[in-house]
Amino acid sequence: MNPLFPIDPETDPALPGHPDPYPIYHQLRALKPVFWSSAVNGWVLLRYADAIAYLSDRRFSRQAYLQTLQQRYGDSPILESQRREIVFTDPPQHKRLRRLADLANSLQDSTPFRPQIERLVNQKIDQVQARGEMDLIADLAEPLPPQVLARWLGVPLAIVPSLKAWRTGDSKGTGNRANS
Repeated sequence: MNPLFPIDPETDPALPGHPDPYPIYHQLRALKPVFWSSAVNGWVLLRYADAIAYLSDRRFSRQAYLQTLQQRYGDSPILESQRREIVFTDPPQHKRLRRLADLANSLQDSTPFRPQIERLVNQKIDQVQARGEMDLIADLAEPLPPQVLARWLGVPLAIVPSLKAWRTGDSKGTGNRANS
């Protein structure tokens, strides 16, 4: 590790199990707010203003990114699927799809799911109670949203780890690409 850069920028402090990522983020923002990461094969932007500038710049097209992947790896069902995902669309289509998603989310009442969500949270708390400690991110904040979404969509909870592994490319089902 470079003594002038006391943090390994290839380490992702956001991964579950990291004790407290915020001091590292603060230090990275101060020392190297924009850097290339071979771990994610891309640039990492740590300042809000940089992220907004990037997201607003039409030169950074998500569709062009997918075209580059297609040229490099050929056609694939995943690329075809991603072309229709909101995060891989460019303006003005992105804005139109986001408005529709926002409308659908605002119309969705989560009240009927509240008892199920409370049950899931209680299960998580029961699981960590025996240990006598809890990592809020790894034990609750990271696993809970996909389980709630699975309940909302009617997907069995038992397949959530498989879906997550498929999404992240993690063959071991941990949700961590570094473990693959």
